[in-house]
Amino acid sequence: MLSNIGQNISLASYKLLKKIRPRTNSIDIFSQIKKTSSILFCLPDDAAGIEAFCQQSNLVNRIFPNKTIIFLIEQRNKSSFKMVGDFQMVEYSPEQISMFGIPSGALQQELFRTPVDMVVDLNLSFHFVSAYTAWRSKAALQVCFNHPRRNDLYNFVVRLAPHQDWHSAFKTLFKYLDPQNCYHD
Repeated sequence: MLSNIGQNISLASYKLLKKIRPRTNSIDIFSQIKKTSSILFCLPDDAAGIEAFCQQSNLVNRIFPNKTIIFLIEQRNKSSFKMVGDFQMVEYSPEQISMFGIPSGALQQELFRTPVDMVVDLNLSFHFVSAYTAWRSKAALQVCFNHPRRNDLYNFVVRLAPHQDWHSAFKTLFKYLDPQNCYHD
């Protein structure tokens, strides 16, 4: 209960800060993806979601070749992550998250040691740690699945049909992020 109150206060603060310190509203997503050198994926807070994502890891490697890829994962879900490739992993435990849902200073230092150009929040439901991480990253492109509590915090929101499963959600996401789907004039 107390942590929900803290997260609501933090979320209201971020929305207020966003109005005071607005970011660019319009970006060319494919140009941004092309310029991107580092991507942070906030993995789902759900073992089934992580497993579904890992099954589509070939798309990550094809869409983002030669990019620095970082995965943020809660320690309890690490056993569900089975992906081969060259990437960095940042794990966190509940003890590293404050009552307000904010990652500890040490965790933030580890997360942002490598500046990221793009953050992708892979959670279908609102996940405060991922939302805070995306906002704090100051990445030029911040991607999430639609959810009323986070739509204002990200600059690219992937709309899904209600009750869409993990596999079809990731298929939709990668369709939007794949530069091969871009139609240039």
